[in-house]
Amino acid sequence: SAVTSAVAVGLFWILARRSGLRAVGAALATVLFATASIVWSSAVETEVYGLATAAFLALILLALRARSARAGAREEAIFFFAAGLATVAHQTLLFPALCVSFAVLARDRGASRGGAVRRAVTGFAWAALGASITLVIPVRWSAGPPFAWTDVRGLGGLSDYLLRRTY
Repeated sequence: SAVTSAVAVGLFWILARRSGLRAVGAALATVLFATASIVWSSAVETEVYGLATAAFLALILLALRARSARAGAREEAIFFFAAGLATVAHQTLLFPALCVSFAVLARDRGASRGGAVRRAVTGFAWAALGASITLVIPVRWSAGPPFAWTDVRGLGGLSDYLLRRTY
């Protein structure tokens, strides 16, 4: 948790600089972020919240990169793969990933309506590929109790897990 929280602090610094803050302002914002009680408590306890915070900040940085003027299909693919993968860090990242995905898709690339649909379908495919690792949950459950770390049963249980009904 301490390592992933430290990574989150580093990602926060990068985000602050990319958002246009000068070095002093970015340093102050990063210190305030790093010393916030929620970040500090996540860093000193063995939990997934430090990883979730780092994953969220990485997702935002990848979204900014995918929305930049120089971005192309590669940057969008990396973002959408990471958006799909975000739920592995924590289920609560599903909804921010969806919102940020819409922001990435909303960027006008000067394409026709067919091109916009193609971008959305391609983005969904990359997100599905990233999210496919969560399929290990129902697969492990079907293997029996020695391999099941949760009571998630089948694909219905997977949706309950992602929507935090089992939390």
